[in-house]
Amino acid sequence: TTGSVVVNVGGVDSNGQTFTVTTSGPPSATPELVQQLLVQSNQNFEDGNGFINMLPNPVLAGNCVILSITYARKPGRTVAITDNVGTNNWALVAGPFDSSNGSFSRAIYVSLNTKAGTQKITVTFDEPLFDFQAVASEWHNVATAGALDAHTAAGAHAPNVAAGTMTTTQAGDLVYQYALDTGWGVAMEGNSFTGYTAGAGFTLLAADRRIAVVHQYAIQSAAGPINPTFTTTAGTGDSFNTLAIALKAAAAGTAPDPAAMRIVTTYHTRVNAGSPRL
Repeated sequence: TTGSVVVNVGGVDSNGQTFTVTTSGPPSATPELVQQLLVQSNQNFEDGNGFINMLPNPVLAGNCVILSITYARKPGRTVAITDNVGTNNWALVAGPFDSSNGSFSRAIYVSLNTKAGTQKITVTFDEPLFDFQAVASEWHNVATAGALDAHTAAGAHAPNVAAGTMTTTQAGDLVYQYALDTGWGVAMEGNSFTGYTAGAGFTLLAADRRIAVVHQYAIQSAAGPINPTFTTTAGTGDSFNTLAIALKAAAAGTAPDPAAMRIVTTYHTRVNAGSPRL
């Protein structure tokens, strides 16, 4: 808001002074988690394609869905994201980011203003492949258009796994980080982690010690630089690839009914014969 102020003293007006009033701080609506899914689909001895990721519940109207995936790398690899509704737009917002050994690629896709009833998300590649992994999460109060504010990606060594600094432009962003151990796929049980700790101001969404996948989030109260980071316990020699995005908040989408029964988290995995551990 702009305007001018004139002060009258003894019947004499002062020179007019213009002013501008700006508002700051987070938007009135804060992004909130609705549900999430973690999937470990196949391993390094069986290939597949058309990987189906079934959310616990149908998506509510206008919400945002974040889909993070890891898959076997190949030059010219193509990725197609579809769903049971068929009219949602799945946009690549971070990656593909390749592991240093060239074995895997990782990427984050987002569907904004997702249609109600979306639940079955299918990831299809140019050919069958090994080692597919995914995490998906649904959020309300994320902008329905132009939501991507910043993104970053990095290779990092445990115990402090940082995605790299990115700079946001709007207060109240949903900051989301996804990471996976680069050793994943070789028997899928080769890491030695005993735990994970969320970064300062972050909350863990899921953290799987078996395949060493982590995703976490924070609501950034003020715009500016942020370096999403989490910490591992043990396994200090392991290398991770990690990606992060910041999505703008807005009063949008649909909150779940607090009085209704619903599933918030599901985990789909294959447990090896022998000595499985979770």
